Amino acid sequence: AGDGDGAFLAKLGALSLALAYAAKYGPPLVVSSDAAASWAAQPPAVHSAAAAAVIVVPTLLNVAKWRQRSGAEADFAGDF
Repeated sequence: AGDGDGAFLAKLGALSLALAYAAKYGPPLVVSSDAAASWAAQPPAVHSAAAAAVIVVPTLLNVAKWRQRSGAEADFAGDF
């Protein structure tokens, strides 16, 4: 919504860390061994898609934020 630069960067960083953690450690942390085995049995494309989401989702959010800023005729002051 109307986040400031610091709040937006904090949210983007938290999302990136959460996605990276889920992609790397999520499957082994699943309580059900059936679910973990099911994840391990997935083709490499599924694992690649999860890893790509770590990059693509925050990037798309950043693009959306810059598009919103561009349309608002805002003054771009500050470091970010």
